[in-house]
Amino acid sequence: MAANTHLIDDKETNNWFKAVIGLKVTKEGLTNFLCAELQKVHTVVGRSCGNCPIENLIQCPTNPYCNNRKRNYCPFHKSQKPQPCPICDNVKDNIILHHRYGKPSWRNTRAEKWAQNDWEIGKCYLPPDGYSSISSMQESDFNGVINIMLNCLHFQTCLSPLCLSPPPPDKQCPLEKVRQIGRDVRHTSDCKVTDADLQDYFKTLSTLLADPQYLQHDPSAIIACTRLSDLQNARMSFEELGKLLKEANHTLEDAKKAGECFSEKAERTLEELEAGLHQLKAAKEDIVAQVKKEVRDFKTNGDEVNYSKRKEILLDMMIKHYDNTLSTITTSPLHDGVHARVDDIYMPPKLQLMEKVKGAFKKTDTTITKYNNVLLKDGEYNRKMFIQGEAGSGKSTFLAILVRDWCCINSKASRKQTDEAGSGKSTFLAILVRNWCCITSQAYGKQKDETYTADANARLRPSDVFEDLTTLKVYTFVFHVTLRDSVNELNILEMLKKQIIDSIYGDKDRRENAYRLLNEIMERERCLVLLDGLDEWTCNEGRSLPVLAASHSQCDVLITTRPWKLTEAMIPDAKIDILLQLEGVNKPFEFSRRLLGCIDDCKDSMVLDKKQSEFESYIMKNDLKKLLISPMLLQLIVLSWVAGTEMNGSMCEIYSLFLESLLKKANKEQRKFQSPPVQCFKDTEHIRPNIKNVDRLAKAAFHLLFSNARESSLVFSDTDLERFGLDEEHKEFAFKSGILSATRKASALRSSPSYSFSHKSIQEFLAAYYIACNTHQIDDIISGYLNRYKDAYMDISQVFIFLCGLQISAAKKLSGMMNERDVDSRNREFPSIILSGFREAVANKHYDSNFILSHFYFNIAVTEIGDVHNIWIQNTSNILSLDLTIRESQSSYERGESASHYEFDLSSCSKLKSLRLLGKDIWFKDSSCLPMSKHLVWIVLNSADPLPAIPCIELIRLVEVTISSRVLHGLLSSLLTLDHKVTCSLEYCSITSGVRGSDTDTTADMKVLNNTLEMVIEQNSPRLWEALHSLNIKSLSLGSCLGVQVEHGELFSQSLSSLTQLETLTMQLVKYIVIQPPPSLKYLNIYFDKLLPSQLRELMATLRACTQTIDSRLEFGCAMSTYAYYNRNDYGIQQIAPEEYIPIVQELETLENVAVNRFRILDRTGAYDTWGVNDTGLLATCWSARSNGNIDDDKQNGDNFEDKLYTEFVKWLHDEIIHRISMRLLITPASTSGNISKRNSFKKSAQILMRRRIVRRLIWVYAV
Repeated sequence: MAANTHLIDDKETNNWFKAVIGLKVTKEGLTNFLCAELQKVHTVVGRSCGNCPIENLIQCPTNPYCNNRKRNYCPFHKSQKPQPCPICDNVKDNIILHHRYGKPSWRNTRAEKWAQNDWEIGKCYLPPDGYSSISSMQESDFNGVINIMLNCLHFQTCLSPLCLSPPPPDKQCPLEKVRQIGRDVRHTSDCKVTDADLQDYFKTLSTLLADPQYLQHDPSAIIACTRLSDLQNARMSFEELGKLLKEANHTLEDAKKAGECFSEKAERTLEELEAGLHQLKAAKEDIVAQVKKEVRDFKTNGDEVNYSKRKEILLDMMIKHYDNTLSTITTSPLHDGVHARVDDIYMPPKLQLMEKVKGAFKKTDTTITKYNNVLLKDGEYNRKMFIQGEAGSGKSTFLAILVRDWCCINSKASRKQTDEAGSGKSTFLAILVRNWCCITSQAYGKQKDETYTADANARLRPSDVFEDLTTLKVYTFVFHVTLRDSVNELNILEMLKKQIIDSIYGDKDRRENAYRLLNEIMERERCLVLLDGLDEWTCNEGRSLPVLAASHSQCDVLITTRPWKLTEAMIPDAKIDILLQLEGVNKPFEFSRRLLGCIDDCKDSMVLDKKQSEFESYIMKNDLKKLLISPMLLQLIVLSWVAGTEMNGSMCEIYSLFLESLLKKANKEQRKFQSPPVQCFKDTEHIRPNIKNVDRLAKAAFHLLFSNARESSLVFSDTDLERFGLDEEHKEFAFKSGILSATRKASALRSSPSYSFSHKSIQEFLAAYYIACNTHQIDDIISGYLNRYKDAYMDISQVFIFLCGLQISAAKKLSGMMNERDVDSRNREFPSIILSGFREAVANKHYDSNFILSHFYFNIAVTEIGDVHNIWIQNTSNILSLDLTIRESQSSYERGESASHYEFDLSSCSKLKSLRLLGKDIWFKDSSCLPMSKHLVWIVLNSADPLPAIPCIELIRLVEVTISSRVLHGLLSSLLTLDHKVTCSLEYCSITSGVRGSDTDTTADMKVLNNTLEMVIEQNSPRLWEALHSLNIKSLSLGSCLGVQVEHGELFSQSLSSLTQLETLTMQLVKYIVIQPPPSLKYLNIYFDKLLPSQLRELMATLRACTQTIDSRLEFGCAMSTYAYYNRNDYGIQQIAPEEYIPIVQELETLENVAVNRFRILDRTGAYDTWGVNDTGLLATCWSARSNGNIDDDKQNGDNFEDKLYTEFVKWLHDEIIHRISMRLLITPASTSGNISKRNSFKKSAQILMRRRIVRRLIWVYAV
């Protein structure tokens, strides 16, 4: 029975109905096609073993699955530990290869079902969240079906260019347009579709269903095309109507959150709906009446209505408050009264994502350009967010613009527009759908939502950065707090009361009511709390962060700070959901243009273009571009240039100009210094007439900054100023000049003034000036201050940098004090402070800085290596650790023209304990190499005989560096002489040789102690074997997790034979190699994964030919490989019967110079967890040993033998190898056998009788 599809009077709402059912029809038409194609995909990617869960196949940590790791627990892997499975790993790799973006959704799938279930393979190509419980294609939604076709590359062969040209992710791709249709329909704000859009939807969907490659011949797709045509022509059955209402219900659930409360109780049945259109209309009238009654009942709830009204009033008051306090920004650090609107002058910041890497946060290449990237991670809102940046980088301004954006979308006009969009017939539609679903009592899975992209209250912005204002819509309130005004206040609620509520309301009773409302809002509503300036906040209770009450669980917190504070506060990782680095503005010259545009003389566009061009030329000429990243300094430089003052890049010079400009406001008298107290005051004109005021302010700045009470160091009282000689006259001068500012603390009882310097960096510059003029204060005051507070040496970093340009000898002394505190703390930010100080000293023409630094942690570009090298030269005798990462150069310009290379000589580093080097531009100098290397950084390691070059070294880690086999040999030779343990690792290093070229990607871990060398090799090379040649090694251990694959056996054997002091050799090998034991060898332990009988015979012949006695232990699997090692696409294990090795043992027993003390066959009895088993004894329980007759079996050399390589050998032996053999032999030189002829004669007679007994017993045991 056909039904008219015009259910709603509103045409566009009716069109939305049609669009919803059109998507469902299209999904059903594609289902069989996708099921058939997924079977083909399954065949291509392969079938798993059926036993491995997905957690076993994903390394830990892997983003984004392991991002919420807490200590040693990963919520994704749980108790599962990654372990290799060649079969499943091959399937996993193929799935990745077939994914368009190489990022399958592993959370959706169950790898143990990859063996049989096609759909589990298909789920890897679905969106990352919300599909794990979907068990079939039929249960999936339209979005899932289209995502599989887009993400799986197999479907490129199933669709014609009509659907894939241009290819995804191009938005013009027809298949991308199909997905966008689904999004537009699901995420509609008013449940309306225009006639033109509806016709375009049907045309696009029909084109896909009629694709000539395969779909136009698919029966389900043909039926779907017909149904789309019927739907387009207003023909639809009542059954289709029911499906439509059901689909519309769940679409509205995702896309629209209604403001009213609707009942889901109804008295109608599905039979009434089938009775005809008249019953449906009657039901509609009943539903509308019922819902209106419910709405009236709801609105009679007085408390709720009262709360909503009070909340809306507070919202409007806060928007006005923010409009008064945060809507403008100063355009000049020199003139506080010169302001412009934030939206007119603001430029988006340069925000970089920070990620935790090996215990420390590292900056990534990910640039944050949307609020969505700041506030959300993996679809969930972050609870605690941090933005770090240096002084003047724009942290406070970024929070101000965030507040302004939130105000924009929450203004009365915006709320009215939102209310209108959610009213009318779309509201009726939601009611109708809800009640119909209640009648039918059929549950339906919730449609999965993606990014909400609805535009709301679009506004003018300087660029498309942070344009997603709707992301902020989820927050009912945004609270802005300046932490410097809440020192010693721990509770965030109390901060909000004092800084916001007290500023809005003057009456005490109204404040009390607002306090209660504020608490209720924070308990009930989603809120965002912005805390600006963590580095300017202290608390007597010793807490590192302000506290949010447990009942305010709906509130998220965003905190700004300087980097050192975040490092020293020791904030647990669990409390940092996201960390961002703010580095100033993205486009400094565009910002300078906006600043110039605020000047009256530059209102004309042609004049502005000319001014901007001249300013850019001035910046490039004076190398000032590096300072433009800071908005504050950029403003200063722009306005100074406009005023006709130029500078050379010195921070001291800039702040001297800054200070002079401020002083000019209070006193226009001009007079130059004849003999300035510091060099940067030399050409100033307004400082000398005001020098007494400057000295008093400098003294106050110093003593307040280094006071006993840290909470009063930045915000202080009238009493504090008077204590340092600032009376009313001096304070008036400071206020008039703008050096000091005053605010009033809001209080219900009384208000009192509080004071601060206009910017913390101004206070730091004046404090540094005071130190430069009174250097004894370093010992008298600063030393005690550093002793009182553990992190204080980082807190005074900017003071130190200024001091480097003002008084170099004082700066050197202070660097020594700071370094003493850093020796134990090892703050990775401290070396960058010394580097900044060095550059400031050079900018002020101080070339003999000699700053002290013990821990060198530098991750730098090639352009910065020269300055680091200069600091190194001054500190070779002080250095305890060198951690140097050189980012790879891109061009000869980046490498610099001043030097062809920089040499870091380790010969004088007698205290060096840790050496970490990373970068392809690093080369260990080899004087024998001609021509010399073109690498930028040369590491010089000259051993001064008889002492080693670096006698205190404990750790060496080389990553991607270049080192010759000769230099590596010398390094190992030195390490072997040390009396303490040294760990030396090579990761992807290039080892060169003057004879045989070079090898790349060498990876090995080595431990050295007292002529003992343990090597764990993951990627070996012939040059590595060259480095071992003739070393003074007494004990050598060679292995890896799965055994060493020696590719250059001849070279290895030659190096082995050259080790004239070697007594013990232990090796874990994948396959047999020919070895030449040195004459000094006494003990030989070899563990082979697989060993042929012929290879065993050859090995025995080699050992028998030795001229010394060798005690040998052999362990090997009875098998051979049928594939090239590491080739997972073609492999196999062929078993070898253990009896094939028995004749060899029998031959050995007949030899006079060979004693077989052990011959044991072990059979595998079960599998074990290779990740959980590490005990040799426990591993041995997975094997059963056969009796070996009367051959001696020395128990102390059994499976409990303490040998790490033996443990790894048994642990990682291939699961398909079911037999292994354990042997222990004592081989003496043949020439000495005559001395024991009598004993051997007796032995030979006994063996003739015993051998027959042994053979019979072994055959009997094997048969059993």
